[in-house]
Amino acid sequence: AETVKNIFMMYLFGVPINDICKKFANYQNKAPNGLSQWSAEAVRDILNDESYTGYQFILENDAVAVMQVGWSIIPRKIFAVTRERNAAKTCATAGILN
Repeated sequence: AETVKNIFMMYLFGVPINDICKKFANYQNKAPNGLSQWSAEAVRDILNDESYTGYQFILENDAVAVMQVGWSIIPRKIFAVTRERNAAKTCATAGILN
């Protein structure tokens, strides 16, 4: 849980994803799913995983349902800000926002 919190906080403070990976490699934090080292993809997966808010939105019978999946590691507001920032970076990289 502490690693997940650190990933979100570093990202929100502008630390690039590759630098987040290096930090965890330097401090020998275990990579997710038993991987030998952290990858940018693993960090992105964590940043995009809404279940860390304790809730998950699922499609059920053509309607969106909210399901509580556990306890919250990241407040929903922080997750939302992270998602917005990630979307803005993606659009800027694609040349959509200029």
